[in-house]
Amino acid sequence: MNPNDKMDFLTIAIPTFNRAKKIQRLLQNIETNILASHLKEKITVFISDNASTDNTKEIVSSFNPKNFNLKYVCQGKNIGGEPNFTFLYHHVESQYIWFMGDDDLLLPGAIGKVYKALETFKPDALLFSFIQPPSSKIKTFDFPEDIATFHEPKIITELLGRYPKMSIYVLKKVEFSLEEIKRTEEISLTTGYSFIDMAYTVMAHSQTPKLCIISEPLATCDEDYMKIYATPEIWNGLWKVFLNPFVVKHSPHLARSRQRESYYTLISVLFAIKIGKYLIDDYGGEYLPPGHADMRCYDKSIHELDWRMDWLVKAPKQFIKFILLKTRLTFLYFIYEKIKKYIN
Repeated sequence: MNPNDKMDFLTIAIPTFNRAKKIQRLLQNIETNILASHLKEKITVFISDNASTDNTKEIVSSFNPKNFNLKYVCQGKNIGGEPNFTFLYHHVESQYIWFMGDDDLLLPGAIGKVYKALETFKPDALLFSFIQPPSSKIKTFDFPEDIATFHEPKIITELLGRYPKMSIYVLKKVEFSLEEIKRTEEISLTTGYSFIDMAYTVMAHSQTPKLCIISEPLATCDEDYMKIYATPEIWNGLWKVFLNPFVVKHSPHLARSRQRESYYTLISVLFAIKIGKYLIDDYGGEYLPPGHADMRCYDKSIHELDWRMDWLVKAPKQFIKFILLKTRLTFLYFIYEKIKKYIN
C-alpha cells in the first residue's frame, strides 16, 4: 500500500494572529464549502495561532465543526508571519496543503473544484484566480481550458511567481532536505514569500514537474485588502525567491528581472501609502510588534530607497513616483488629480 493512502488528502492551513473575528468567519465559510462538496472525510483544517493576544483561542476552541477535522496549535510566542507558514507546511499530515489567509474567503464550490483537480491530475502544485479588489472582474489567470496543465520547467517557474498571493497556492507535501529547510527558513526571515520558495522546492522533488492552473476565481479578499500590516522589505525582497535552485536551473535570468519588478513594486506601494490609498494598520500583525506598523518604517524606506537610474529610465511612471517620494512632493498628486477632473 502506498504510504500516502493512509494520509488525509488535503489540509487547508491557516496562519493567524489577533484576528479572532476573521478566523470565526473563515471557519464558517470553509465549513459551508466543505458541506457543499461532500468531502468532509478528506479535508483537514489546521490553524497555527502565532501567540494571539485576543480571543482567537477561545473562538477556535468553541467552534465545533461537523463537516471537517479541525487542528489547532498556539505558538508559545510570536515566531513571525513567514516562519508560521513554514511551520504549517512541515507539520501537516496530508498529501496536499492549501495555504489560506485568515482575511480571505472561499467562493462557492472552491473546495470541490480544487479537490477534483488534485485527484484527477495529481500535480505538484495548483494555482487559481483570486479576486482583488472584491468587485474585480479581472482574472489572475486566463487560459482557455477549465484546468490548464504545464510540464515545461521554464514556464512553471514563471507561472508560480506571477501572482504572489498566499491563498491561491496548493502544494504537494514532500519531505525537504536539511539544506532545503535551512534555505526556506532564511527566505522566511528576509522576505514575505516563503510559500513561493516552497512551491519551487516541491517542483524540484519531482522527476516530471506538473503545475495545474484553474483560471476560474475560487477565493476573494475582504474589505480590508487596502490595509498594510508589514514592513516595506516584503515588497523589496520578493525577487529573492527566484534564487531558488529550481529557478536558477531552468530560468537563470528570472531573478534579475524580478529584482527590477520588486523595485518598481516597492516604489508603487510607498507612493500609495503616502497618498493614502493604502492604510497602515498599527495592530502590528505577525510581521511587526503591536504599534510599530506606522509611517516611521515607511519614511525610513523612502529615505533609503536607492537611485537605480538604469531601471527608472525604463519606467517613466515609477520614475515620477520616485522623484515625488524623494522630494517629499507627493501632495502634487492631489493637485494633478484636481486639474484632471477639471479638464475632463
